[in-house]
Amino acid sequence: MLQKNKKRVFIIHGYKSYPGDCWFPWLKKELQKKDIYVSVPRMPHPDKPVLEEWVSTIKKIVAIPDSLTYFIGHSLGAIAIIRYLETLPYYQKIGGVIFVAGRVIIRKSLLRHKKAGSGTSSFFKKPIHWKKLKKVSKKYVGIYSLDDPYVSTDNGRLLKKELKAKFVLEKSKGHFSRDDNVRKMSRVLNEMLFLIRK
Repeated sequence: MLQKNKKRVFIIHGYKSYPGDCWFPWLKKELQKKDIYVSVPRMPHPDKPVLEEWVSTIKKIVAIPDSLTYFIGHSLGAIAIIRYLETLPYYQKIGGVIFVAGRVIIRKSLLRHKKAGSGTSSFFKKPIHWKKLKKVSKKYVGIYSLDDPYVSTDNGRLLKKELKAKFVLEKSKGHFSRDDNVRKMSRVLNEMLFLIRK
């Protein structure tokens, strides 16, 4: 049973990923050393993700979020967290969020796709409710790499503009994925520990 007043971190993986992928196991272990509860759930159908299924899964595993609840979202996991936070009532507060290579810019070409509203496009069908996100938490961090072939650093700049998020630029980390051989993420660990101490 989870102890009362225990800090919780939920790591949400991205498209075609899984809980044991890239740096997730390492980060989970390091956070657990600090007596933090960590969950890295397997999201439904990661190769064919559907927004409603992912948000429903996050709701189920988090149960009742509070100021001791934190999130880390990698790639598609970032917008999944955003869509989950948009469902919370305005009075609900969480501890904070770290986005790692998270796409938040809605691409018009994606929305024009003939299957818009399904698959990954379902995550980007509507504009982000920035006002709601600012009500839910004041603590956001965006971590991006200059050589990411999939997600531009403009996404991090948008987070900084809209959420006053801390914008962190890394070098030579690509998409922070298994293909980039990123097995440890000290920056994410340090940023999360800083968020928790604030």
